[in-house]
Amino acid sequence: MGKTALVPRNMTFTKLSIKRNEAHSGSGEATPTTETDIWAIFRALRDSHTKFGLRSGHMQTLQAMLSFLKPGHGDTVFASNHEICRRAGGFDERTLRRHIDRFVELGFMKRHDSPNRKRYRVRSSDGQCLSYGLSLAPLIERANELLATAQEIENRRRDCIFLRKQILTRLAQLEEFDITDTFPAEARKILRRKMSMIEYRALLAKADAVCKHLSTTVDGPKATILSGSDGQNDRHHSKSEKEDKE
Repeated sequence: MGKTALVPRNMTFTKLSIKRNEAHSGSGEATPTTETDIWAIFRALRDSHTKFGLRSGHMQTLQAMLSFLKPGHGDTVFASNHEICRRAGGFDERTLRRHIDRFVELGFMKRHDSPNRKRYRVRSSDGQCLSYGLSLAPLIERANELLATAQEIENRRRDCIFLRKQILTRLAQLEEFDITDTFPAEARKILRRKMSMIEYRALLAKADAVCKHLSTTVDGPKATILSGSDGQNDRHHSKSEKEDKE
């Protein structure tokens, strides 16, 4: 029962599309409006949350808040702190306030407080609207930034995996050629920790240098194994043929 309360039933399957204006082009004309899935923005921020100094608890709070938004009802959360805490997993309201303060500080959220601090919306007879609550419009407006940041992080992750596989291939080659070489064991210890792309590239360059050095030392003596000249080989073959005839 407790786990069911943590994740609302419609949070995973309901997509909320928010229309937003793209940046103006150099000619001064606005590009056509596009629709952005709010959950795509959330996933982008989730994948890059450490870059903004956010933790998993912050993302849990944001996920709970997004689940209160409904298609066609704007981008303001009207749920009370108690309801947000309950949907986010049951942490205390003081933690929730800290999380909200952090989102406001980063420019992902805005507070629109009513005189009595309640969250609600009122409309006039001519259709004008006043919304008091937690606005997620700043988060939606930064969709391009977040999506690009998440893609950059994903590209870096894939490149690091590619470099790591290259290094492991070099180490396997070194271990096959020379089991007494200590470099592969040292390199494998380094690979146990989290490394940056620069560190991966440096280690790969070192592994390549060791492989190149090993190939030259192994291939060098092969040219001096044979002794004697071709003439000696010819005389040997000639002598063998005479002995066979006799």
